[in-house]
Amino acid sequence: MHYFNKGSKKLSSLSPGLRRILFFYLLSTLLAFWLSGMKYLLRGLLLPESIRKYYLGSGEDQLLGGEVGKSLSFLVDVTHPHLFTVPLVLMVLAHILQLCHYSQRLKNFVFLSAFTGFVLTFAGPWMVPLAPGMALLIPVGGSLLLLAGTLLCLLSLLELVKSARAGKAR
Repeated sequence: MHYFNKGSKKLSSLSPGLRRILFFYLLSTLLAFWLSGMKYLLRGLLLPESIRKYYLGSGEDQLLGGEVGKSLSFLVDVTHPHLFTVPLVLMVLAHILQLCHYSQRLKNFVFLSAFTGFVLTFAGPWMVPLAPGMALLIPVGGSLLLLAGTLLCLLSLLELVKSARAGKAR
């Protein structure tokens, strides 16, 4: 945050040590986004029918192999920590991208996409029990969040690598 109030407000002006810290933060965050995406793939939560079954249950008797839907307690337990952490991660990534030399229009598009994906992803599980047709919100929101999060990380990583190379060339 200091660099928004002081200095040139660009990643290239950061100290090499701070650029290294940001580099590893961005790599680990990129990995976290992709592991989140894998979680949906492994659970088979890509199609509306499988999403409805996951959140609402199969409607079949449990003794015969049917699944129970997710409870209100489950939704609260899963959603509660994510509502604190994901916006914080997105805010940090957005601030880092803001220090890059890309057009403000591109940055705004990525920011808006990331936060829209976040809202759709975490509203989806609450909407499915109320309106099962809204199950599509989850893969759409998750895909948007994954792609925008990837862009937030990759664009900043590219700028860091470019500024490191330019620093070595001097």
